[in-house]
Amino acid sequence: MNVRLLLLPLFLAGPLLAQQKVNRIIAIDSNASIRITNNAGTIRLIAWDKDSLAVIGSLAPGASLYFGGKGAFAKLGVERRDETQAGPGSIIEVRLPRAVRVFVRSISAGVEVSGLVGELQCASVSGPIVVDAGLRLLVAESMEGELSVAGEIKVARLNGGAGAVTLKNLSGDVMATTVGGGITATGIHTSRARLETVSGPISYDGTVGDHGTLEAVTHSGDVTLRLPALLSAEFELQTFEGVIDVGLFLKGKAMKPVSGAKPYGFTTGSGGSQVTIRSFKGNIRVLRQ
Repeated sequence: MNVRLLLLPLFLAGPLLAQQKVNRIIAIDSNASIRITNNAGTIRLIAWDKDSLAVIGSLAPGASLYFGGKGAFAKLGVERRDETQAGPGSIIEVRLPRAVRVFVRSISAGVEVSGLVGELQCASVSGPIVVDAGLRLLVAESMEGELSVAGEIKVARLNGGAGAVTLKNLSGDVMATTVGGGITATGIHTSRARLETVSGPISYDGTVGDHGTLEAVTHSGDVTLRLPALLSAEFELQTFEGVIDVGLFLKGKAMKPVSGAKPYGFTTGSGGSQVTIRSFKGNIRVLRQ
């Protein structure tokens, strides 16, 4: 008998085992609470206008999917017999109602979210988190991965470590903190924002709502703000070892850079909003858009 013919089924079985496809769907409430877990690979959440929860994807070798629930609660996730074993992760794409509350957990898996308007809490050790949505509440944390957030999110609480935090076109209440990663915020119109790093730089390009507050705090990172020249706000800037440079004023009202630990304050327009910047070693620049 031809030995190659006997071995052929074994070679064919390898790819099939390596590509475990999943395709499941259940009915849930439009505002259900959903828990999702995938330690390695990718978690992709996409909102749709159906009262159902669907998952499709490809599981890593040796992994299995648990999936269940009804009405107000559902959960799904990927499990492996040995989570310490190296290898490719699982990719799952989850379709879910727009207004749900979602809790996501991963170790190295990246998380991508689009279209949701409910609440999202997401935690990862090293995976990146990317959100483009109009959520009521966003709480996201990745100790080593990058955080990228965009959309009309009412309340955002972001906690990073080594990875950078990128904010685009936000208009709500924002709080972002990192250790070594920088914070870059563009197109921002916020009522309240607090940005804080240990050593990462902070860059803010946007405005502050009427009677709103903007606070940026860093130990050794530089802080750069780009604000409208006609913004009405009270400013308080302070750095102990850096330099303060204000180029916000219209032509003819330029200010020379200053240094020293003494706070530097001034008011533009009729005041109203509050802008506070503090750094121990970093430089502070306030520029006109």
